[in-house]
Amino acid sequence: MKHTKGPWRVFSKFKTGAIDVISANSEICLCRSAEADNEANARLIAAAPEMYDALVRIIDAFGINPFMKARRDMSAEELNGLIKLAVEAVRKADGE
Repeated sequence: MKHTKGPWRVFSKFKTGAIDVISANSEICLCRSAEADNEANARLIAAAPEMYDALVRIIDAFGINPFMKARRDMSAEELNGLIKLAVEAVRKADGE
């Protein structure tokens, strides 16, 4: 892994409208757009490690071609777990 380990989270809003995205040990970025979607952008950035993890696991499960069937040794429970990871990451990005 070459990025800062997750989880990342939206930390604070400043009077200027800027929003910090942080990890346990450092600041990841400071979103300081004047646009109304600034908070949504910060949530999307904060969800990046979970999204990355979910995608890596899904790619591993299905191989390079996502239209291939899942590995035969994968149970329905394991497949549902992968889907749950992806759903949770998207919900985090959506602020749910």
